[in-house]
Amino acid sequence: VADAWEASMKDILEVKSQKDIPELNIYQCGTYKMHSLEDAKAIATEVLRKDIDIMDNEALALDLAKVEQ
Repeated sequence: VADAWEASMKDILEVKSQKDIPELNIYQCGTYKMHSLEDAKAIATEVLRKDIDIMDNEALALDLAKVEQ
């Protein structure tokens, strides 16, 4: 999954212009007007800069002792 995610981010960086995005039209994408290639490239660059890692479910678990009841 991490390899596929990384390849997807790199693929975004290779898109030359908005018109080159597949399915970005009124017929195939209900939110086609909301897409921004510039924003997508910025996000992809940031994801690749930070690296892709495996999350540890135990480390992510909410410590209920820290929750005010």
